[in-house]
Amino acid sequence: MNVRNLRFYQTMQFVLDLLAVTVAWSCTIQMRVLLNPLTTQRVSWTYASSWAPSLMMVLALWIVMAWRLGFYRVEGPIRVWNSIINAAEGALLASCIIVIVTFFSRQLGTDVS
Repeated sequence: MNVRNLRFYQTMQFVLDLLAVTVAWSCTIQMRVLLNPLTTQRVSWTYASSWAPSLMMVLALWIVMAWRLGFYRVEGPIRVWNSIINAAEGALLASCIIVIVTFFSRQLGTDVS
């Protein structure tokens, strides 16, 4: 598959990835709030989002890591195999960001989870 407007394609990848990271962050907070009946400590949305890593910090790390790793590069024609490799790189990048953010904010919310 050939991309007619490469810059638009890369921009859309970037925007959709940022949207996906934002949705994943929100779903994580919501899931913790929904687990209230199963836990001893009740958590509200505002309290959970205050001890969770900041969304802006997660997005900033995503942007820096994606830029540094050249994640949105397009080399040659777009093929299914290249798309699978890019998806695997994205999953690895997301996992690394989660580990980094969790490591530096591990004391936040220890009384909740």
